Amino acid sequence: MKKSLVFSAAAIGLMAVSAPAHAFDTNACMACHAIDIVKVGPSFKDVVKAYGDEKTLAKAFKSGFAVKDRRIAASDAVMKAKAPVMTAQFNIKIKGHEKQAAHAVFETVKHNAYGDY
Repeated sequence: MKKSLVFSAAAIGLMAVSAPAHAFDTNACMACHAIDIVKVGPSFKDVVKAYGDEKTLAKAFKSGFAVKDRRIAASDAVMKAKAPVMTAQFNIKIKGHEKQAAHAVFETVKHNAYGDY
Protein backbone atom coordinates (compact mmCIF):
# COMPACT_ATOMS: atom_id res chain seq x y z
CA MET A 1 0.00 0.00 0.00
CA LYS A 2 2.76 2.44 0.94
CA LYS A 3 4.63 1.79 -2.34
CA SER A 4 1.53 2.46 -4.43
CA LEU A 5 0.92 5.75 -2.61
CA VAL A 6 4.49 6.86 -3.30
CA PHE A 7 4.17 5.83 -6.94
CA SER A 8 0.82 7.63 -7.26
CA ALA A 9 2.23 10.79 -5.75
CA ALA A 10 5.21 10.64 -8.12
CA ALA A 11 2.93 10.11 -11.13
CA ILE A 12 0.75 13.07 -10.13
CA GLY A 13 3.88 15.20 -9.72
CA LEU A 14 5.06 14.26 -13.21
CA MET A 15 1.68 15.10 -14.72
CA ALA A 16 1.77 18.52 -13.08
CA VAL A 17 5.12 19.37 -14.72
CA SER A 18 4.29 18.13 -18.20
CA ALA A 19 2.22 19.98 -20.76
CA PRO A 20 -1.55 19.60 -20.50
CA ALA A 21 -3.05 16.74 -22.51
CA HIS A 22 -4.81 19.24 -24.75
CA ALA A 23 -1.63 21.20 -25.53
CA PHE A 24 -0.37 21.77 -29.06
CA ASP A 25 3.34 22.36 -29.66
CA THR A 26 3.99 25.28 -32.01
CA ASN A 27 7.76 24.67 -32.22
CA ALA A 28 7.34 22.68 -35.44
CA CYS A 29 5.54 25.67 -36.96
CA MET A 30 8.77 27.70 -36.77
CA ALA A 31 9.98 26.08 -39.99
CA CYS A 32 7.51 28.18 -41.98
CA HIS A 33 6.06 30.77 -39.57
CA ALA A 34 7.63 33.43 -37.42
CA ILE A 35 5.75 35.29 -34.74
CA ASP A 36 6.11 38.73 -36.30
CA ILE A 37 7.66 38.41 -39.79
CA VAL A 38 6.61 36.66 -42.97
CA LYS A 39 8.63 33.56 -43.77
CA VAL A 40 7.31 30.77 -45.99
CA GLY A 41 3.92 31.36 -44.39
CA PRO A 42 2.36 34.44 -42.82
CA SER A 43 3.46 35.58 -39.38
CA PHE A 44 1.42 34.33 -36.45
CA LYS A 45 0.61 37.98 -35.68
CA ASP A 46 -0.89 38.34 -39.17
CA VAL A 47 -2.86 35.13 -38.65
CA VAL A 48 -4.21 36.38 -35.31
CA LYS A 49 -5.14 39.72 -36.91
CA ALA A 50 -6.83 38.02 -39.89
CA TYR A 51 -8.94 35.60 -37.83
CA GLY A 52 -9.55 37.74 -34.75
CA ASP A 53 -10.17 34.92 -32.30
CA GLU A 54 -9.35 31.26 -31.67
CA LYS A 55 -12.86 30.06 -32.47
CA THR A 56 -12.78 31.54 -35.98
CA LEU A 57 -9.35 30.06 -36.74
CA ALA A 58 -10.41 26.68 -35.33
CA LYS A 59 -13.49 26.79 -37.57
CA ALA A 60 -11.27 27.37 -40.62
CA PHE A 61 -9.06 24.46 -39.54
CA LYS A 62 -12.10 22.27 -38.87
CA SER A 63 -13.49 22.97 -42.37
CA GLY A 64 -10.42 21.27 -43.83
CA PHE A 65 -8.44 24.48 -44.25
CA ALA A 66 -9.40 24.94 -47.89
CA VAL A 67 -7.61 27.87 -49.54
CA LYS A 68 -10.93 29.74 -49.86
CA ASP A 69 -11.26 29.59 -46.04
CA ARG A 70 -7.75 30.93 -45.45
CA ARG A 71 -8.14 34.63 -44.87
CA ILE A 72 -4.57 35.45 -45.87
CA ALA A 73 -3.98 32.99 -48.73
CA ALA A 74 -7.39 33.72 -50.26
CA SER A 75 -6.38 37.35 -50.81
CA ASP A 76 -2.60 37.06 -51.27
CA ALA A 77 -1.28 35.48 -54.48
CA VAL A 78 2.13 34.66 -52.97
CA MET A 79 0.58 32.88 -49.98
CA LYS A 80 -1.95 31.17 -52.24
CA ALA A 81 0.91 29.72 -54.30
CA LYS A 82 2.44 28.36 -51.08
CA ALA A 83 -0.85 26.83 -49.91
CA PRO A 84 0.04 23.23 -50.86
CA VAL A 85 2.94 23.28 -48.38
CA MET A 86 0.61 24.30 -45.55
CA THR A 87 -2.03 21.79 -46.66
CA ALA A 88 0.49 18.99 -46.25
CA GLN A 89 1.53 20.27 -42.81
CA PHE A 90 -2.11 20.76 -41.83
CA ASN A 91 -2.87 17.13 -42.65
CA ILE A 92 0.15 15.91 -40.67
CA LYS A 93 0.11 18.18 -37.63
CA ILE A 94 -3.20 20.02 -37.20
CA LYS A 95 -5.96 17.76 -38.50
CA GLY A 96 -7.76 16.31 -35.49
CA HIS A 97 -6.28 19.00 -33.21
CA GLU A 98 -7.96 22.07 -34.68
CA LYS A 99 -9.04 23.74 -31.42
CA GLN A 100 -5.70 23.08 -29.74
CA ALA A 101 -3.76 24.41 -32.74
CA ALA A 102 -5.85 27.59 -32.94
CA HIS A 103 -5.43 28.16 -29.21
CA ALA A 104 -1.67 27.59 -29.51
CA VAL A 105 -1.30 30.14 -32.33
CA PHE A 106 -3.03 32.82 -30.26
CA GLU A 107 -1.05 31.91 -27.11
CA THR A 108 2.23 31.97 -29.04
CA VAL A 109 1.52 35.56 -30.07
CA LYS A 110 0.32 36.48 -26.57
CA HIS A 111 3.48 35.13 -24.92
CA ASN A 112 5.77 35.98 -27.88
CA ALA A 113 7.19 32.46 -27.63
CA TYR A 114 6.69 29.10 -29.29
CA GLY A 115 5.88 26.08 -27.17
CA ASP A 116 3.12 23.89 -25.75
CA TYR A 117 -0.14 25.76 -25.28
